[in-house]
Amino acid sequence: MRSLAVAVLLASAGLCHAAESKGCGQQLPDDITTDKSNNLTIKTSDGLERSYLLHLPSNYDPKKPHGLIWSFHGRGKNATHQEEITKLSESASNPNHIVVYPQGWPGSKKSPKFRLRRASDDEDDEEDEDEDDSKTGQASWQGDPDSTTDDVKFTLELLESISNSYCVEEDKVYASGMSNGGGFVANMLACDENAANKFAAFASASGAYYQNDVSDTCNPDSVAIKCDNNDSKIAFISTAGGRDKTIPFLGGSRRKHCLPSDPHFVTTWAERNGLPAANATSSYDNTNVEHYMFGEGDAAGMVQSYYIPDMGHQWPTGNSKTHVSATKVFMEFFEDWNMTRRNSIGSSLPASTYNATSADTTGAASVLGVSSYQALGLVVAMFGSMALL
Repeated sequence: MRSLAVAVLLASAGLCHAAESKGCGQQLPDDITTDKSNNLTIKTSDGLERSYLLHLPSNYDPKKPHGLIWSFHGRGKNATHQEEITKLSESASNPNHIVVYPQGWPGSKKSPKFRLRRASDDEDDEEDEDEDDSKTGQASWQGDPDSTTDDVKFTLELLESISNSYCVEEDKVYASGMSNGGGFVANMLACDENAANKFAAFASASGAYYQNDVSDTCNPDSVAIKCDNNDSKIAFISTAGGRDKTIPFLGGSRRKHCLPSDPHFVTTWAERNGLPAANATSSYDNTNVEHYMFGEGDAAGMVQSYYIPDMGHQWPTGNSKTHVSATKVFMEFFEDWNMTRRNSIGSSLPASTYNATSADTTGAASVLGVSSYQALGLVVAMFGSMALL
């Protein structure tokens, strides 16, 4: 997807050289291995001891910068579960990148207690993710209604620690997540001015994009989606299931907050980036999965989404129900978008017309017309996902 013109421009400007982190050149400690993921901890500025899994590829070279992928688990799950379902630690899926799987903090407990679950291709494994955690202390991420921690700050502190200890290509740092983890990535990290300029691209699977309490009214197709990242242009990709009972594709009221419909959330990101609402639509690999791409010219595909009619609440694995592998399409997206390219294209895009503070904004539909992805939402609302089979 990277255009030849952009590649030539960056090369001529001398910007294609890898931006090495401070950790380049440092030998691995004896207790760190590339054979399996390392279970590590960090003491944050909040005084909390946070844990995470760190995967180093088998070809890790402390003198060669490696891309870094973050993978945030869903609410009530854990870092091990996220590693299992994404398969990002397997060389067949990810031969070269470092991967960090952070562990969320419980929203209602002083010390973390995590439910260990085996990964499953069945979405039923995920259906209880947003159960009430008042007694169980389920691990969650900032942006969840019950979250009590500043996970953006935690992420930036851990990013600095990893960059200082390992050889990271700072131009290729990416954030991905499942459900509440996806909501944290797209609704919190990407909407923080500092974090938005540390990550080259953001990816969300079945994301839970909770907005502020809207009292008795939730209009999922027009709810204001707040974002304060100083107009940073964001490369964003998502997947959503038509049979998701946990975080419905069409959004709605949940846990005293409003979930935007997925088409409204994604199209708003396109508009915030200054991209036209008109977008390219195609069938994925001759299946019933619809692929939506926003942007034109060099910016084509800067925002993308996959609608998977038969899928419930899960990380798409490429099986007979999902057809799409989130890991595969996210990795391809990351390959297309590094920080240099994103910023180069972003600087030439028009200013956003989106009003992030207006309580009655209708998003992209109010200014640029209805995108084909928004039109899909209208069809699903009227006829249900079966109409698209």
